[in-house]
Amino acid sequence: MEHFFKPGRLYAVAGASSNPDKFGFKVLQWYKDRKMPVTPINPRKEVILDMQSVDDVKDIQVPEGGAGVGLSVVTPPAITKELLKEVGKMNGAVQAVWLQPGTHDEEVISIANKAVPYVIKDCILVNGDRYLSKL
Repeated sequence: MEHFFKPGRLYAVAGASSNPDKFGFKVLQWYKDRKMPVTPINPRKEVILDMQSVDDVKDIQVPEGGAGVGLSVVTPPAITKELLKEVGKMNGAVQAVWLQPGTHDEEVISIANKAVPYVIKDCILVNGDRYLSKL
């Protein structure tokens, strides 16, 4: 997990939601509660949890000289597939992808492995703190 959580890294949540019952809300809240720099991605909401959202992963402002983006994905496999194809065109801006349960199938995993150096298939809500504590 040291490849996902890094100093200077910006995080983003694809599928961020303003509905507290949805995992897109809970994952975004997880980052916010830990005071991590995070950007929600949702084309239908301008602001989520008092944070400005972006419409698409390619709209993320990646800081120069930083550690890139760690992208948490909370979208169905069909959307995840298209998202990862876009990530693959971003010239390495996204360094790691965390695929939450229910977001992937074998094809998504294959695309993810080609798009970014590091792919995690786990639940950040269950294991994120444990991984953070190992840093």
